[in-house]
Amino acid sequence: MALLDSGAQYSVVGEEIYAALSQTFQPTGDIIKMSTRRGLIKGVLERIEIRLVADVGEDLNLETTFFISEEWTGPTVLGFSTLSQMRMALDPFYPNPAAEPGRIFFGSVVGN
Repeated sequence: MALLDSGAQYSVVGEEIYAALSQTFQPTGDIIKMSTRRGLIKGVLERIEIRLVADVGEDLNLETTFFISEEWTGPTVLGFSTLSQMRMALDPFYPNPAAEPGRIFFGSVVGN
């Protein structure tokens, strides 16, 4: 799960994913500071490959820029650096608002 934030310039690796990445992750970028709703935090910008897993249809693989910081204790955030690389639609009433919470439809920007 991830929080969608079209107002965030970059996507941010959440605390749980950072814990898994930190065992093998070697930062290659310069340390920068980013202002968040939780205050100023330090981290690096890295290009990483992600996969959005589909319940129905095909998964979507992307290479995108994430802000990675051990100081971030929030969820994974998909910001504009990721959202700009995909087509996406939200339908809160699909297929039935009483039965399910809705769907997020997504696909690749290229090749369609």
